[in-house]
Formats: sequence, C-alpha cells, structure tokens
Amino acid sequence: MYKQRSNITVTALLTIVTCVLACAQPVLKTSAKSANEAMPPRVAHLLSYWPDVTVLSSPKRVSGNESRRIAGAKRSNVGWVRKVLEPTWLPEDKSYLGDNLIMIRNEFNEVDVTHAQWAKNGYNIEVSQTRSIIAIKFTPLQSKNMGETVGQKIEFTKALAHQILNKTGMRYGSQDSIDEKGTAVKKHVKVPVRNLHEKICSYSFRRELVSTFPDGIIGTAATMEDEGIPWTNQTGEAINAENREDNPNWDKTRSSWSYWFRHVCWVHDGKSIGFFTLKREADAIAIDYWGKLDTIAFEGAETAN
Repeated sequence: MYKQRSNITVTALLTIVTCVLACAQPVLKTSAKSANEAMPPRVAHLLSYWPDVTVLSSPKRVSGNESRRIAGAKRSNVGWVRKVLEPTWLPEDKSYLGDNLIMIRNEFNEVDVTHAQWAKNGYNIEVSQTRSIIAIKFTPLQSKNMGETVGQKIEFTKALAHQILNKTGMRYGSQDSIDEKGTAVKKHVKVPVRNLHEKICSYSFRRELVSTFPDGIIGTAATMEDEGIPWTNQTGEAINAENREDNPNWDKTRSSWSYWFRHVCWVHDGKSIGFFTLKREADAIAIDYWGKLDTIAFEGAETAN
C-alpha cells in the first residue's frame, strides 16, 4: 500500500485486519432504478469517464514526479494494475504503464484519480483508480456478441474474468518458527494464493447476487453474511489459527475479506464490461467506497506496494 509496513507481530497485524473488516459497506443502493445509480458515485465515475483534452492540459494534471509522495502514488497505481490483471493482458512494453499513467488531482468531487489505457487481445482496456478503488473496463474493438439473455451475459462476463484476472495472489499468514533463543514463535510470512482467478469467479458470480436494470446488470461478490460467517469477536490465537500458512480453507475465513480479491464486482452494460474492487490488502487503513482517503491520494502516498 502507500504507507510503509511496520515490523509488528503477526497477532497484532491480523487482529488489526479483523477490525478493519467491520468498516466494509454494501456496494449497491437497493432503491436504485438503474445500474449507474446503483453503483457508488466514484465507481460510476471511474467506469464512465475519461479525461478530455481540457482536463489533460489543465493544472490539475500532475506528471508523477513532483514529489516523493506523488511518485509513490504513481508506483502504487501501476502496481495495482499488475496485481489484478493477468500478465498476458498487460501492455507488451513493460515501461508503458509508468510512462503513460494519467494523474488528475481533484478530478471528481475533490478525488484524485489515475488512468491508463491500451489495447490488447481484441479489447480496449481502460483502468481508472482512486486511493481506494480500482476499476477496469473492457470494450471490444470489433462487434462482439457478449450475450443476449441475463444468463448469457453472466457467463460471458465470468469467462472474461477467468481470462483477465491474475492466476496467483498473495496474503499474509503465520508460520510456526523458533527464534534465536529457542522459543516457539509465530512468524509473519507472505503466502501465495493459487488459482486466484478461479476463486474470484466462485466468489463473484453467484446468480442470486446479480441485479438487473434497464441499462445493465451488476454482479457483487459474496459477503461474509452470504457465506454464513458470523461477526463474533476473535482471540488473537483464533486469528492466527485461521491465517496459518498451511490452512487450505483460508479463503473461507473472516481474514480473507481484508483482501481485494474477496470484493471483485462487475457490470455489463451491453457495450462494455467493467470490473471493480476495493484496493484492500491486509492494511490497517479502513478502505471503502466513500472514505476521505481518495481526496488525499497524491498527498498521502509515501511508498508503493
């Protein structure tokens, strides 16, 4: 994330993560009459807006080299594109994202936003981000049948998600270890999350979590409530137990909801398909769709992921 991670114990870190989960909020407005209205304003903006020439040439645009903090925001945003997308969907030139990232200060309701755009595998790809959200929009370069019925649209979007999402992710976990004094301790380790694209498809394409509107359909990721996981206080020992490096069912625990891949949502409007998620990764910062972090994204960034 943007801030430097401190060297704290596994128990303390994972306890913080569990507390952060309480800040999660629902994605859709239940009373909405359109897909655009149903989504949080920042998501709707990220998926529908692209800066025009007047914005690109205005003083609101920054290059990314003005300060250490802005440079950190730039690196982090590039890092999130690489974190979410499967490498074969990234630009061929590895320096392209860093060289072509558009950074607009106060672009939308005082929110700092970055954009990147390229063509790959038959789609125009637009990635827009705030400090809290990453949204990726795929528009076919040529006419393409993306489904006629709701069921067909869901299956097309799911197949696309399976292609474009990274196959491997990362989480933080605990590992039994012995320190220099011979004492048994819990070691803080990075744990690969295999078959990530398949896991996300299982989280985010449940038919009962799809909402239909005249202008499109939206699918949301399963919540803890959907998965039948209760909101009960946990001891540090219980948290460490579920976060063990060798826990095969970790993605069914409370801790998994503090990572971006448990929050992937999508929208299909008949012309394009957009994916969006919260940029959460076991950080001690409350990240949601409405917080003030997005208004200080360029000022509050210190280090990249």
